[in-house]
Amino acid sequence: MDRSRDKLPAWWSAESRGKILKRQTTYWDVVRDSAHGVSRVHFIDKLEFRFTAASFMGIELTNQHPALLDHTQAFDQLFVGAPPHSPERAMNDIAAQLNTWSAGWRQFNRYGNTPLMVDDVLRGGHGCLMNAPRDLTRLVEQGLSAHGAQCTVLPGVRRTTFDPLLLRFGMNFVIARHFDFGNTADQQAEVSVEQRFFERLERAAPELRSLRSEHEADNGELLGHLLIADILRWACAVLDSQPGAVDAVLEEMARSLQPGDDPVSNMISVSFLEHLGADDPRELAIRARLPRRLREELERIESWRPDSVELPPDEEE
Repeated sequence: MDRSRDKLPAWWSAESRGKILKRQTTYWDVVRDSAHGVSRVHFIDKLEFRFTAASFMGIELTNQHPALLDHTQAFDQLFVGAPPHSPERAMNDIAAQLNTWSAGWRQFNRYGNTPLMVDDVLRGGHGCLMNAPRDLTRLVEQGLSAHGAQCTVLPGVRRTTFDPLLLRFGMNFVIARHFDFGNTADQQAEVSVEQRFFERLERAAPELRSLRSEHEADNGELLGHLLIADILRWACAVLDSQPGAVDAVLEEMARSLQPGDDPVSNMISVSFLEHLGADDPRELAIRARLPRRLREELERIESWRPDSVELPPDEEE
């Protein structure tokens, strides 16, 4: 099956022209030319997207982009304690700094207080001006100080626990943990594999049939990653009353988990096991019941950490 994770297909390039044909919550269908047909791009743990136009020029998959800083840096609050000499000139400089910092991908209204409040803060010299990624907050603080304002920055926290990627089609983009690429013909075969997997789960716990029916009615099709996340919520909800059904489903998942990156194993790992937290008592109860194969996979997931990630000192573990 022609499918890859976090790697652009060989026929896509920075100069590629194409069109986004279909947009769904967890995937987009994209065509570059008739020779390669339609490609389906799946988003795993999507954080943000922007869609401006179906036609595009240029494709990029990167972990270095100004829009990613919203998800990789801590958000700090900037308070003004004394006004700048010229609020209008200061605001113009802030807008220019933001445009340079984000290469035009972000606007001030994403981070600033309401327009009226921003005007009041700058003219009155007190109040919260913005809540923004750390680099931008420090940059604006320095700029306002140069205009005579007094500022205080309250450090915040990073909003994500993983390092996302950005997939760009022209001026459109999606930010997510992972991207899976494949042709729609491959997708049809994959859906068949996923369909059989969920049918096996339904034989283990017949009440899951109604869950899948509701899912397909809501989404118009089977979206495996969403459905298996629904099954996790179901398992937490019925564990006390139907422990046998939950155990049967977990055993079937363990039997279906295979080495490699097949679509079913990918769903189980990314959208079931990775979503088992360590704080929710119900999820802890599920963790305690995992069959050996699922438990080993969860241990492998939780022990992995990229060596290249460097967090700010106040965010290191």
